Amino acid sequence: MEEIEEEIRKIQYEIEIMGNKEEEPKEEEEEPKLEPEPEPEQKPKKKKTGQSRERMMELHKIRSEKAQQKRQEREETKAKEEEIKRIQKEKLEYEFEEAKKIKEAIEARKAKKKEIIEDDTEAIIKKEKEKKVLYKTASREILKDKYLEEAKRRVMIDLFS
Repeated sequence: MEEIEEEIRKIQYEIEIMGNKEEEPKEEEEEPKLEPEPEPEQKPKKKKTGQSRERMMELHKIRSEKAQQKRQEREETKAKEEEIKRIQKEKLEYEFEEAKKIKEAIEARKAKKKEIIEDDTEAIIKKEKEKKVLYKTASREILKDKYLEEAKRRVMIDLFS
């Protein structure tokens, strides 16, 4: 940015120099005069370096405006970045809460399933025990009946023999 402004100053300086050269009267060959004319005293022209005060004020105004714009842009980008960070943080918090709710719901379902399974397993175990008990009692009764029939038959055989 400063380099550009410096280039502008150099070009303006060169333009001023070129303008001064063009303003100087071209010397034409004149016939020598017999009487020398008195020359008015002139101050030697100084090469103008730098710029006029008005131009300097304009440049200062332009630079200050550009600096102000840069500051505003930086502030805007900073505000946007902060807004983005805040939104991302809110989004993460929201997703975390949703995930927490889902996890709690899943745990509640698992707990219900465990209760159901435990209740079912207890019921199944009880039914199996009852079946075993029924089988045992039934087989005992069947064996008892067979033994009694066998005993009766032996007794009958002993009586009739």
